[in-house]
Amino acid sequence: VESQAGHGCTFVFTLPLASPPHAAAPQGSAYKVHYIEDNETNIEVMRGVLGLRPQVAMTVSVLGLDGLLAVRRERPDLILLDMHLPDVDGLELLHQLQRDSGLAGIPVVVISADATTGRMAQVLAAGARHYLTKPVALLPFLAVLDGLLAARASQQG
Repeated sequence: VESQAGHGCTFVFTLPLASPPHAAAPQGSAYKVHYIEDNETNIEVMRGVLGLRPQVAMTVSVLGLDGLLAVRRERPDLILLDMHLPDVDGLELLHQLQRDSGLAGIPVVVISADATTGRMAQVLAAGARHYLTKPVALLPFLAVLDGLLAARASQQG
């Protein structure tokens, strides 16, 4: 603290650099996450968030039906799904994912600005594992991601 009469005070403090939370998923594993989202800003934010998890590779589809084809081809470990897509309603896309026997076991996390209780209940009843609202809270999202990927690793291993 420095203080000078008539000029005010200056406070300086330092904080230790915190490590990012550790992933529950083992390092060195390669996990695939497919994000179905049409908003470029949201995509870039998610790229930054997933950058905290170097064992996770993210692919993106900006149209729902393209996303459906991509996840059939890729078989990702996790699907992140927006509800408001330009070509198909997110709930309808979720139903299609759940009806496909090859995709039904892949966990889906909905990330949407639509935070109404009714919509959230519909989506969870349709098979989504979690419903997170935008803007995404970092630590709760990472906890969901880590938990689902760890569970997926134990199922496959």
